[in-house]
Amino acid sequence: MVLDCITMTASLPIYDLKTRTGENGPEVWDPIRKQWMFMTPEEQVRQCLVLFLTEVCGVPKGLLSLERGLNYDRRKKRYDLLVYSRKGKPMILCECKEPRVPIDEAVLQQAAVYNYKIKAGMLLLTNGPMLLAFGKEKDGGWKGVELPNPDLPGGEGWFTQAEELFS
Repeated sequence: MVLDCITMTASLPIYDLKTRTGENGPEVWDPIRKQWMFMTPEEQVRQCLVLFLTEVCGVPKGLLSLERGLNYDRRKKRYDLLVYSRKGKPMILCECKEPRVPIDEAVLQQAAVYNYKIKAGMLLLTNGPMLLAFGKEKDGGWKGVELPNPDLPGGEGWFTQAEELFS
């Protein structure tokens, strides 16, 4: 899977996130973990991705898991966001980076290493300005997956269709 051959790229929509000033600086509300998180550039991207997945793609909030640990090759790792199918299987593994970090082969490799353990049928990579999605095909190969346009109606059914193809 090489990023150079992927032409379907999009940008993550910018959302008006719920924020406040906490004891240690700016914080953003995480509706999945139901707590205030320190607002780093990567956390902003993660929270915008949560809203994109739930509001545009039709992913139920209860199927999202954020920043959970996993063991890989005797090392502890942590994925950014994982979407489960309605059957409870890992479906979309998401890797978020802050906007200044390019989405390149190294980011793809990081997601692929995590996915070796998780076995999700889709990978989604974003730094905000760039949003890429890949789906695993029946022959084991990966292909670019088109995501719904947030400016057009009808994206809510995307998750149901993606479940049929990739879970």
